[in-house]
Amino acid sequence: MPAYASGPADEFLQEMSALPRGTTAAEVAQHLLAHFGSGPLSTGDRVPPERALAEKLGVGRSAVREALAALELLGLVEVRPGAGTYVRGTTSDLLPKTLTWGMLLGEHDTQQLLEVRSALEVESARLAAERADEQAIGQLQDNIASMREALPDVELAIPLDYRFHVILADSCRNTLAADMLRTCRTLLSIWMDRALSSVDDAVDSLGEHEKILRAVERHDAEAAEQAMRAHMRTATRRLTTQM
Repeated sequence: MPAYASGPADEFLQEMSALPRGTTAAEVAQHLLAHFGSGPLSTGDRVPPERALAEKLGVGRSAVREALAALELLGLVEVRPGAGTYVRGTTSDLLPKTLTWGMLLGEHDTQQLLEVRSALEVESARLAAERADEQAIGQLQDNIASMREALPDVELAIPLDYRFHVILADSCRNTLAADMLRTCRTLLSIWMDRALSSVDDAVDSLGEHEKILRAVERHDAEAAEQAMRAHMRTATRRLTTQM
């Protein structure tokens, strides 16, 4: 494998300059993205390692790591285990949409995204209670059982927590709402993962999911809506403490 400090990667580093003290991971992501679009790196090129970027930008490695993770979520870079991070492309159709949302925005706009997500989740729970068939309910039941079995391993529980919401959204039979929810969750995913960083939080989330499931099983739309609204209040509170 060639050393990173040669060719386009070396030129990319040379273009970088130190950022102001206190620069956030989102701002690092914006800075890198701007250089991906106009700098020497092109699709398939390797991005300099975290350490080199952190030193050049004058920020912590954690900020660089989170910035690259955000760009990976947006489909702009690819992390290859043991091989580094590579540019996937800067002309994705996704880019114009994602640049106005989520991790690349300020706190005010991210709060708006959280509000949209909560509204969609509440409506999807209500519709799921009205429309979910036995197969969907069975998938929700299996998900709850798997998450209960996974705990206290939070790393195993996190994707199951996410999966519960995916199944619920799909069962409401509104593909537009389901797609919008997936977009919201993707853009918030780094913070959402952190929001379940403790066993207690994961256990609380599981209990809230169980209340939603019971309402869906009874096809009680009002109860499902209320249970999801309560879940969104606590989930949003957990999430915002990580931002």
